[in-house]
Amino acid sequence: MAHKVLFLDLNGTVIDDWNPSYAGVRAIFDHYELPCPTLASFIRGVAHTGDYHGFYVQNGIDVSRDELYTLYIPAYHAHQDAIELVPGVHEALERIRNAGVEIHIVTAARKDFAEHLIDKANIAKYCEGFHYHVHDKHSQIRAIIHGMNVRPTECAMIGDLPSDVHAANRAGISGIGFMNRHVPPDVFENVPMKFRCEQFSELPKFLL
Repeated sequence: MAHKVLFLDLNGTVIDDWNPSYAGVRAIFDHYELPCPTLASFIRGVAHTGDYHGFYVQNGIDVSRDELYTLYIPAYHAHQDAIELVPGVHEALERIRNAGVEIHIVTAARKDFAEHLIDKANIAKYCEGFHYHVHDKHSQIRAIIHGMNVRPTECAMIGDLPSDVHAANRAGISGIGFMNRHVPPDVFENVPMKFRCEQFSELPKFLL
């Protein structure tokens, strides 16, 4: 069945920003004088807890999201030259949009932060909706679908962490795991998904 709506994660899926993100992680652990996990260990930990904030709490940093953000964002911006667009994004999104699929970005990133990345990547032209600072993606997806004339089976969500696929599954839509170059493949073991996307250029083949 051809899909009519694509929900798109941003960081790590469209934007390859794991290196500046990890700089932010190091800044947080350094501030609290705690040993910083490796990038792979951090990603596995977030995949296990399903939430960045939960990972910090489990590692002895029990502060608010706002406090984490205050420490994280200056370090991230200091390394923003390392931000890259995931290869094949423009070509794939243009093909998907031209086929009549409606695209919505659903991200946990805050609005000002996400808009900067979207502008940098020049991808707003492909999208119908932008949903920021979303920490309950499956409920947000359900709410969006409820306001549209589509069935859940005609929708899909792609993301680079198991939490994105789990959100899709809970919302009753097709979950797509994106295997970016930083995320250890084992984090998706035993995660049920409709499609395992190794390269972004493969996405239209599944959706259309």
